[in-house]
Amino acid sequence: IEEKLTSIEADPIVDDRIPFWQGLSLTCDSIIAFADRYAEEATRLVAETLAPTRKAELEQIAKICRRVPREPAASFREALQCTWFLTVIAHIFQSGGGITLGRLDQILLPYFRADIKAQAITILEAQELLDCLWLKLQELNVARSSEIVTAWAGYEVNPTVNLGGQTNSGCDATNELTYMCLLAEQHIHMRNPQLILRIHDDTPHQLWHAAIETMKAGGGKPSLISDKVCMLALTRLGVPEDELLDYRVIGCAEPTTGDSRMMIRWSWLCLPKVLELTLNNGVDLRTGKQVGPRTGDVHKFMHFQQLLDAFDRQVEYQVELITETINQIADPLVAEMMPHLPLSLITPHCIETGRDLTQGGADRTWSVIWPIAPATTANSLAAIEHQIYHNRVTTWDELLAAIAQDFEGHDVLRHRLLRSPKFGNDDDAADKLAQHVVRSVYNAVERRTNNFGGPFTTGFITLGANVHYGHYVGATPDGRRDGRPLSDGMSPSQGTEHEGPTATLKSVAKLDLSHAGSGGILNLKFNPVLLLEETDIQKFIHLNETYLNDLGGLQVQYNVISTEILREAQAHPEAYQDLLVRVVGYCARFVDLSPDVQEDIIARTEHSLH
Repeated sequence: IEEKLTSIEADPIVDDRIPFWQGLSLTCDSIIAFADRYAEEATRLVAETLAPTRKAELEQIAKICRRVPREPAASFREALQCTWFLTVIAHIFQSGGGITLGRLDQILLPYFRADIKAQAITILEAQELLDCLWLKLQELNVARSSEIVTAWAGYEVNPTVNLGGQTNSGCDATNELTYMCLLAEQHIHMRNPQLILRIHDDTPHQLWHAAIETMKAGGGKPSLISDKVCMLALTRLGVPEDELLDYRVIGCAEPTTGDSRMMIRWSWLCLPKVLELTLNNGVDLRTGKQVGPRTGDVHKFMHFQQLLDAFDRQVEYQVELITETINQIADPLVAEMMPHLPLSLITPHCIETGRDLTQGGADRTWSVIWPIAPATTANSLAAIEHQIYHNRVTTWDELLAAIAQDFEGHDVLRHRLLRSPKFGNDDDAADKLAQHVVRSVYNAVERRTNNFGGPFTTGFITLGANVHYGHYVGATPDGRRDGRPLSDGMSPSQGTEHEGPTATLKSVAKLDLSHAGSGGILNLKFNPVLLLEETDIQKFIHLNETYLNDLGGLQVQYNVISTEILREAQAHPEAYQDLLVRVVGYCARFVDLSPDVQEDIIARTEHSLH
């Protein structure tokens, strides 16, 4: 930074790179001062402490905080402290969530092995320090508006730790710290951090067993991510081959490049609302306003394909609105009002170009549209095709009247709609329509670019927005009632998959998830008793290996908990204060969730391996 400031001879009023570099320099000083305050406090406590052991700990803390992040870490303790400082600083500036600690088992490994070899630390001491980091991560929080909290239920902040995967040479990357991080999760077992386990063809069975032991503790950790599909998705976004193997996941399930040379902006697209507009010629029934294009009166659609074509045009229009909003309003406002100097400081090319991360300083950017509830939408289309066009037992007048009246007085029709084909059962009648829905989004999104010349991509991540947005969507043709939750992520609609987990995974894998450059979330629920016997554990491992390595599955995560326990926790929350559940791409205490979100989790199908 100093070299840039001394080598550029320009008027700072004319050249806005100079204030940026000056801001970065001030940020460096601020980060050092931030750490120094901890060193000063530890030193103050030394004088007040009589216990020799604690006094020695405080002296060591003061020494470490004076060194990092001012200087490079030189030990395992220093590396952990530096990681924590930078995580806190990123959260302070961003005032939000989804900050990743990266591939922690790879980043910390050289420090750990060097300290063990030099006998500067024992394995038990290193495990205790990791456990302490897990505890510190619980302190991260952010104040949000009441509306946002309904979409991001359960104090979602979601710092991510990535484990496993492959080395840059393509070998399995599992090491001692991989297992120690899973142990830290078992020891602490709280909402943070989000654990990502990268899966590939050579993931060791020992690691599978360690991951399953962690899952059995409850809380839906770790989330399983396919190396193969993530790297295909990143390749579509222009990531070069030499960076792919070191990718990591941020936030819920979003893969990103290893050296963090990018910036993401995102928005949601509520697909059942798009279908509602399609059925009403672009009119929003709740407001009576024309908010979509006039794509035709469905009564005049003689063929089902005409309905699909109209839906595609509505998707195209809404995607255009979203991309224009991001490019013309959101990005310029963020660049002007919310620069991110700490991340710009450690993002390649920002210093070189003299541009903040939010202003295109990174050499790679992409923007994201997350479609909400493809399963609800596909099921609705399947019901229409099945009841109106194939069986011809329902008319458009009957269906639209029933939807408008939230099925009151239309019980027979609703029963027929509920019995129509449903996504998640390996039934092509519904799955082909899910493929059409997501392909429609892929086509509309991928031909657009953002302000910095980067691509738009998609992903299937809803946080808790499937519950929140459900309040704004009327009854749907799949039999769902007005205001009820929509399907989450790329999961089937709640309680509609009846053919077992194998069928569910096969349905999801049909969605060509290599286009999901921003990842996706598939939630499944298992009863804990199904993972007690070794034969069942082996079935579970083979199920996931086939899905993630062979079928093209992108991601899956499990709530290993019974519906009975969840109902008990609803009735007696005081007895279940430590009950952790997977909401979507993050975890939360069950008792912290609103009744709507609790019911959404309970309504998920409880799968069996038999």
